[in-house]
Amino acid sequence: MQTHCPNCGTPFTCNPGAGCWCAELPNLMPVPNPGMGACLCRNCLTAKLQAAPKPLDSPQIIGTGKM
Repeated sequence: MQTHCPNCGTPFTCNPGAGCWCAELPNLMPVPNPGMGACLCRNCLTAKLQAAPKPLDSPQIIGTGKM
């Protein structure tokens, strides 16, 4: 389906549930229902992924001195 990025307005093809290009990227947010128009273009989704907080490599228990 042809749509526009709600973030920057760039036109792009969105094909949720049928092998869309976004499935190649890590999960950041739920895939919207078809026709909702909330999918981001590749550039905006990539930028959002790069800005997302990264999980800690090893969780720490704060205040106990244990790791």
